[in-house]
Amino acid sequence: MGDLLKADRLETKISKTTSHITQALLDGNMDDPVVVKGMEHHNYTLEILTQEAMSRRREHISKVDEQIALRIKTLNGLQSSYEALVNRKVHVERMQMQNELLRRDLEAVDVQAIDHDKSTKTPGKSA
Repeated sequence: MGDLLKADRLETKISKTTSHITQALLDGNMDDPVVVKGMEHHNYTLEILTQEAMSRRREHISKVDEQIALRIKTLNGLQSSYEALVNRKVHVERMQMQNELLRRDLEAVDVQAIDHDKSTKTPGKSA
């Protein structure tokens, strides 16, 4: 089985020039003389090659774009849930601290309850 994977045993129908151009394009080596000569021979420019590649892979690019949008939506939902949870905990802690401060203030000052049952008439005047 390992003998089948050796480079000299693999049969390919790609010429050495095509292989060289393919490797140069994958490496991003657009200044390679073989690539430049091949582009000139077929009247291609880098922009034309990019447009053709985009048109051939449009469906795949569209699917990837949809997947990215779905993941962004999912991450936004998770972020909102996380922020709500964290904000809830922070809010509860803040309220507990405010209650504790109020409790301390009330203990420091003697607060007398106002008796609302007593009449509000001034002494000495009768009706």
